[in-house]
Amino acid sequence: MRRAVLIPLLGLLLVAIGSTPAKAALSITEFETTTTTSEAGAHPDLHTRFKLQGAGAPEAAKNITFNAPQGVFGNPAVLTACDALNFALQACPSNSQVGLITIRANYLGDPDFLLGTVPIYSIETAGDEAARFGFVAPVVNIPIAIPVTVRSASDYGLRFTVSGITETTPLSEADLTFWGFPADSSHDAQRFPKGSLEHPAGCPEQADASCNPVATRASVPPRPFTGNPSVCGTPMPTTLDVETYQRPNVLVHAAASYPSITNCERQSFKPFAQARLTTDSVDSPSGMEYEFVIPQGQARAASPSMLRAAKLVLPVGLTINPDAADGQGACSPAEAGFGAEGPGHCPDRAKAGTFKVHSESLPGDLEGSIYLGEPTPGNQYRLFLFADAFGIHAKLIA
Repeated sequence: MRRAVLIPLLGLLLVAIGSTPAKAALSITEFETTTTTSEAGAHPDLHTRFKLQGAGAPEAAKNITFNAPQGVFGNPAVLTACDALNFALQACPSNSQVGLITIRANYLGDPDFLLGTVPIYSIETAGDEAARFGFVAPVVNIPIAIPVTVRSASDYGLRFTVSGITETTPLSEADLTFWGFPADSSHDAQRFPKGSLEHPAGCPEQADASCNPVATRASVPPRPFTGNPSVCGTPMPTTLDVETYQRPNVLVHAAASYPSITNCERQSFKPFAQARLTTDSVDSPSGMEYEFVIPQGQARAASPSMLRAAKLVLPVGLTINPDAADGQGACSPAEAGFGAEGPGHCPDRAKAGTFKVHSESLPGDLEGSIYLGEPTPGNQYRLFLFADAFGIHAKLIA
């Protein structure tokens, strides 16, 4: 009976499929990430381009996430951040421009309509973010924000996210360039003067910035905005994930590769450190303060090598209390939340100290706490270092 009913139903289904034109799902047909130099510690222009096939027929991109290679970073502090009000009024200052974006979309019946080329600005952060960029899509005049967070669950690389893209003008292609030295005079012809709602900055329906009415010189010094990592000879993958309105929680994925880093041996690395006890009394309990510094340059030359690991060897006679690591008042790996994006939640009874990280790339110091971690076989004494701010949930083990 079941077979007798099922076979005719399958036949009807096949007929229906054959008689209805199939609508292809959105796909990523092109995705690339390039750079003007692959030298370790250099400050290149970064270029990312992707193309979506089938935009608006019927799927439209809602959220797009770009994962930059591990170790590639930026320093928004070298720019004048545009505040939220001026961004909304399309009146960001020229000193906040960090690059350009060219956009195509399914518009007015053209699946690859050239909306135009507009400046990308560094804008004030909002909430749990390491940085935030923004632009106003030309022709349709829709403001788009690009918050930047850190992949705290894995390699601490940067994640760029565009959320809530309009469905009425489905995005089909984007071409982004971030300048290594945004204030450099070589970008004057592409740096737009301050715009307004009546006269927004940008070149509508053009694939470059050639309509720029006047070359605009930056009034801030040309300091490096980007930085290449310090690891040579290893793959540098990048990924792109697109979620559509029609298929929520389903990601269309693409992978590419950043050019391999070269000339790591040319980077300098001249750190210095100092440690001191909090008391000089003999045979007395004492805390310890430790400072580690890697001098950083703000010039055209390659930056010093990034820190990979650090080891502190205590002097003879300086001991720790073994009772502090016997599992009492220690933080478990589950409480620490290693491998998760969010912050750790170690109990206060396991806290053993504090630490602070200063970086030119952050708007302020990254402050955190040191906890005693549960011992493991062969590793009796462990410390967990956690710090949360600026879109970063740092979790380190010592």
